[in-house]
Parts: sequence; structure tokens; C-alpha cells
Amino acid sequence: MGVTAVSHRNYRRETIPLASKSYGKQAWALKGFAVMCAKKKEDSYRDFVIDQLRSLEGVSCRAMFGGYGLYLGEDFFGIVYDGRLYFKTDETTREKYRGCGMGPFAPSEKQVLKSYYEVPEEIVEDDEELASWAREASVLNKRKGKAQARKKR
Repeated sequence: MGVTAVSHRNYRRETIPLASKSYGKQAWALKGFAVMCAKKKEDSYRDFVIDQLRSLEGVSCRAMFGGYGLYLGEDFFGIVYDGRLYFKTDETTREKYRGCGMGPFAPSEKQVLKSYYEVPEEIVEDDEELASWAREASVLNKRKGKAQARKKR
């Protein structure tokens, strides 16, 4: 196993692949932490985002629909697609993204996921702020689950 150089704009980090028993997956050590991510192809932006989220314990990513899904534990909260990052939103958080001029995730002209909005570049570049936005996005699944449980009663 070799060392892979990762770069994104002025960012450069070397990653060391770790042995994994999971078929088709490889753990990557980035600045002293490991994250599981299905290794579809070299993706320096994905690696950059994961490194920026290093303060969140339990962050992982999985290859899906031509991009990557981001998870905090079991909670799916984000999408890395075509060099952009999108976080889950709801009616209470969406305006923050719109106020920054961000739009919804649209992998094609006919498909738009209005619950996932692009994260502003200045937030992606600030690891502490990005972690805060990621925590907020991951909590939305729990809020939604509690609301649905109340409706069933």
C-alpha cells in the first residue's frame, strides 16, 4: 500500500491507506484520524471535506449516485457531488443557505432535491464553522424521526 497525495486549492495532505476487512472499502488516515469511505476513485475534494470535518467523531462517507453520502454515525446529513458539498436542510435552516446565495442539490435538470442545499465555500474552508453546520444538518434526521413518532401516537 502506498501514500496518496491529496490537494485542494492551497491544501495538500498525504493520506495513508489502512488495511480494511470490508470489501471495497478502505480506511484513510488523515491527520491522525481514520474514516471509512467507499473508495470509488481519487477525489481530493471529498478528502478535503472529510479532513475539515475531523472534529466530528463518527463521520463517514459512502459512494452513491456518482458522488458520496456523508454520515454522522447512522445519520445521513450531506452529499459530496461534482466538487460541491450539500447539507440536509429543513424549513428552519434552509433560509441560512439561501441567504448566502446557495441553491438545492440538482444532479440533473430533471432532478432537484430541495432538502439538500449547497454549503457556501467560506463555510467549507472554515473547519469549525463547517463542523457546526454539519452537526445542525445531522440533527434534522432525529427531529424528523421524533415528529413522525409523535404523529403515529
